[in-house]
Amino acid sequence: MELHLERKLASDEIQAGFVCGYCMALESDGRLDDTGRALRDRANKVLMPDMTGLVMSLIPEKEKEWVEWANNNTKDAYSACCVKAVMLVSAGLDKGMTPEEAANETDKLGLTGNQMSGVVHAVSYYHPRGDEFRRWWNLRVGGKQGTEANKKGTTLNPAVITVKER
Repeated sequence: MELHLERKLASDEIQAGFVCGYCMALESDGRLDDTGRALRDRANKVLMPDMTGLVMSLIPEKEKEWVEWANNNTKDAYSACCVKAVMLVSAGLDKGMTPEEAANETDKLGLTGNQMSGVVHAVSYYHPRGDEFRRWWNLRVGGKQGTEANKKGTTLNPAVITVKER
Protein backbone atom coordinates (compact mmCIF):
# COMPACT_ATOMS: atom_id res chain seq x y z
CA MET A 1 0.00 0.00 0.00
CA GLU A 2 1.31 3.44 -0.86
CA LEU A 3 0.10 6.66 0.65
CA HIS A 4 0.76 9.71 -1.50
CA LEU A 5 0.44 13.11 0.12
CA GLU A 6 0.21 16.17 -2.09
CA ARG A 7 2.06 18.50 0.25
CA LYS A 8 5.08 18.26 2.46
CA LEU A 9 4.16 17.82 6.12
CA ALA A 10 5.76 19.73 8.96
CA SER A 11 6.73 16.78 11.13
CA ASP A 12 6.77 13.02 11.54
CA GLU A 13 3.93 13.34 14.04
CA ILE A 14 1.63 15.10 11.59
CA GLN A 15 2.45 12.62 8.85
CA ALA A 16 1.84 9.72 11.24
CA GLY A 17 -1.51 11.27 12.16
CA PHE A 18 -2.58 11.37 8.52
CA VAL A 19 -1.43 7.77 8.05
CA CYS A 20 -3.41 6.63 11.12
CA GLY A 21 -6.55 8.40 9.94
CA TYR A 22 -6.19 7.08 6.40
CA CYS A 23 -5.60 3.51 7.63
CA MET A 24 -8.56 3.71 10.01
CA ALA A 25 -10.78 4.71 7.09
CA LEU A 26 -9.50 1.80 4.99
CA GLU A 27 -9.94 -0.61 7.88
CA SER A 28 -13.55 0.47 8.48
CA ASP A 29 -14.26 -0.30 4.81
CA GLY A 30 -12.50 -3.68 5.06
CA ARG A 31 -9.77 -2.56 2.61
CA LEU A 32 -6.74 -2.49 4.91
CA ASP A 33 -4.19 -5.12 3.85
CA ASP A 34 -1.16 -6.48 5.77
CA THR A 35 1.12 -3.74 4.42
CA GLY A 36 -1.37 -1.11 5.53
CA ARG A 37 -1.63 -2.65 8.99
CA ALA A 38 2.17 -2.57 9.34
CA LEU A 39 2.20 1.08 8.22
CA ARG A 40 -0.56 1.92 10.72
CA ASP A 41 1.28 0.16 13.54
CA ARG A 42 4.49 2.10 12.83
CA ALA A 43 2.55 5.37 12.76
CA ASN A 44 0.86 4.49 16.06
CA LYS A 45 4.28 4.05 17.70
CA VAL A 46 5.25 7.58 16.62
CA LEU A 47 2.02 9.13 17.89
CA MET A 48 1.12 7.21 21.05
CA PRO A 49 0.97 9.92 23.70
CA ASP A 50 2.61 9.74 27.12
CA MET A 51 -0.12 10.16 29.73
CA THR A 52 2.10 9.60 32.75
CA GLY A 53 1.16 11.79 35.68
CA LEU A 54 -2.06 13.24 34.24
CA VAL A 55 -4.78 13.49 36.88
CA MET A 56 -8.28 14.89 36.50
CA SER A 57 -11.59 15.22 38.34
CA LEU A 58 -14.58 13.19 37.24
CA ILE A 59 -18.28 13.31 37.96
CA PRO A 60 -18.33 10.61 40.70
CA GLU A 61 -21.12 8.47 39.24
CA LYS A 62 -19.32 8.36 35.87
CA GLU A 63 -15.91 7.14 37.09
CA LYS A 64 -16.35 3.50 36.02
CA GLU A 65 -17.74 4.61 32.66
CA TRP A 66 -14.70 6.90 32.17
CA VAL A 67 -12.28 4.03 32.81
CA GLU A 68 -14.06 1.89 30.22
CA TRP A 69 -14.17 4.77 27.69
CA ALA A 70 -10.48 5.59 28.21
CA ASN A 71 -9.45 1.93 27.92
CA ASN A 72 -11.45 1.54 24.71
CA ASN A 73 -9.91 4.69 23.24
CA THR A 74 -6.23 4.11 23.92
CA LYS A 75 -5.70 1.23 21.51
CA ASP A 76 -4.55 3.45 18.64
CA ALA A 77 -2.70 6.75 18.60
CA TYR A 78 -5.49 8.76 16.93
CA SER A 79 -7.94 7.94 19.72
CA ALA A 80 -5.30 7.98 22.49
CA CYS A 81 -4.46 11.59 21.59
CA CYS A 82 -8.12 12.41 22.25
CA VAL A 83 -7.98 10.73 25.66
CA LYS A 84 -4.82 12.68 26.50
CA ALA A 85 -6.52 15.90 25.37
CA VAL A 86 -9.55 15.17 27.59
CA MET A 87 -7.18 14.69 30.51
CA LEU A 88 -5.23 17.88 29.74
CA VAL A 89 -8.39 19.98 29.40
CA SER A 90 -9.90 18.47 32.54
CA ALA A 91 -6.72 19.03 34.54
CA GLY A 92 -6.69 22.64 33.36
CA LEU A 93 -10.29 23.13 34.43
CA ASP A 94 -9.41 21.56 37.80
CA LYS A 95 -6.67 24.20 38.23
CA GLY A 96 -9.24 26.95 37.71
CA MET A 97 -8.35 27.78 34.12
CA THR A 98 -10.94 29.34 31.85
CA PRO A 99 -12.30 27.03 29.15
CA GLU A 100 -10.09 28.83 26.58
CA GLU A 101 -6.97 28.38 28.70
CA ALA A 102 -7.82 24.71 29.26
CA ALA A 103 -8.35 24.17 25.51
CA ASN A 104 -4.95 25.77 24.85
CA GLU A 105 -3.40 22.92 26.85
CA THR A 106 -4.05 20.69 23.80
CA ASP A 107 -2.35 22.94 21.22
CA LYS A 108 0.81 20.83 20.93
CA LEU A 109 -1.18 17.66 20.16
CA GLY A 110 -2.16 18.84 16.66
CA LEU A 111 -5.72 17.54 16.93
CA THR A 112 -8.13 17.68 14.01
CA GLY A 113 -11.46 19.46 14.37
CA ASN A 114 -13.18 16.08 14.56
CA GLN A 115 -10.88 14.92 17.35
CA MET A 116 -11.37 18.14 19.31
CA SER A 117 -15.13 17.83 18.94
CA GLY A 118 -14.88 14.38 20.52
CA VAL A 119 -12.70 15.81 23.28
CA VAL A 120 -15.28 18.51 24.03
CA HIS A 121 -18.07 15.94 24.09
CA ALA A 122 -16.13 13.69 26.51
CA VAL A 123 -15.12 16.58 28.79
CA SER A 124 -18.73 17.77 28.87
CA TYR A 125 -19.90 14.29 29.83
CA TYR A 126 -17.26 13.27 32.40
CA HIS A 127 -15.96 16.47 34.03
CA PRO A 128 -17.80 18.57 36.65
CA ARG A 129 -17.12 21.78 34.63
CA GLY A 130 -17.70 20.04 31.33
CA ASP A 131 -20.90 21.82 30.37
CA GLU A 132 -19.18 25.19 30.83
CA PHE A 133 -16.40 23.98 28.52
CA ARG A 134 -18.87 22.70 25.91
CA ARG A 135 -20.80 25.98 25.87
CA TRP A 136 -17.59 27.97 25.39
CA TRP A 137 -16.49 25.64 22.57
CA ASN A 138 -19.80 25.90 20.74
CA LEU A 139 -19.73 29.69 20.79
CA ARG A 140 -16.07 29.75 19.74
CA VAL A 141 -16.49 27.49 16.71
CA GLY A 142 -20.10 28.11 15.77
CA GLY A 143 -21.33 31.62 16.51
CA LYS A 144 -25.10 31.51 15.87
CA GLN A 145 -24.98 27.72 15.40
CA GLY A 146 -23.12 27.52 18.71
CA THR A 147 -25.92 29.36 20.47
CA GLU A 148 -28.44 26.89 19.00
CA ALA A 149 -26.26 23.92 19.99
CA ASN A 150 -26.04 25.27 23.54
CA LYS A 151 -29.83 25.49 23.73
CA LYS A 152 -30.06 21.85 22.62
CA GLY A 153 -27.19 20.63 24.82
CA THR A 154 -25.18 19.32 21.85
CA THR A 155 -21.55 19.71 20.74
CA LEU A 156 -20.60 21.29 17.41
CA ASN A 157 -18.14 19.49 15.17
CA PRO A 158 -16.15 22.02 13.10
CA ALA A 159 -14.99 19.22 10.80
CA VAL A 160 -18.47 18.99 9.29
CA ILE A 161 -18.91 21.21 6.25
CA THR A 162 -22.35 22.54 5.30
CA VAL A 163 -22.60 22.72 1.51
CA LYS A 164 -26.18 23.92 1.35
CA GLU A 165 -28.51 24.93 4.14
CA ARG A 166 -31.78 23.02 4.28
